[in-house]
Amino acid sequence: MAEYPVNCCAILWRKPVIIKCVAFVAGMALASAAYADTFYVPGTSRALSAPTVSWRMELPMDITMVVIPHSRQRYDTVGDWRFLPGGNLLITVSKMSDPRYETLVATHELVEAVLCKQAGISEEAVTAFDVAYEKNRKDGDLSEPGDDPGAPYHDQHLAASELERLLAAWLQVDWDAYNAEVESMGK
Repeated sequence: MAEYPVNCCAILWRKPVIIKCVAFVAGMALASAAYADTFYVPGTSRALSAPTVSWRMELPMDITMVVIPHSRQRYDTVGDWRFLPGGNLLITVSKMSDPRYETLVATHELVEAVLCKQAGISEEAVTAFDVAYEKNRKDGDLSEPGDDPGAPYHDQHLAASELERLLAAWLQVDWDAYNAEVESMGK
């Protein structure tokens, strides 16, 4: 197995930083996906039709991704996003054992935020759903709020998850080990 290259992610994630290269890569992935007929949800036979391309975001936009202690998240989540006054995007990721895991969470949040903005789904609607979902979570339930078909951002979450899995493969991340750490990070 190839060694993970110079730990650029660890350097980037330790302080608030403007990361335009991740936005470019995610933007390219989303743009190229718009020309595909269908998205397939990982691990299922569920297909999502490709989105109609009509960009609603003001560009350029600064995207700040910050790794923080899990206890400092707004609610019990490993990744969170919100648009700040002025339209800039802030993504917070819980500190994890492997910087590649942090990269996966941040990328998922970036793609989800961009797709929600595109679809006119507000951060407030996403957060309200997530907080209510966590409040009503049953013991032993390890699902993510966005996996619930009733989530206002369900399709955007599934598309972000698909790209997250693809990136995990490229980063040679053991998906089961990554998922186990994500699931273990309850407050």
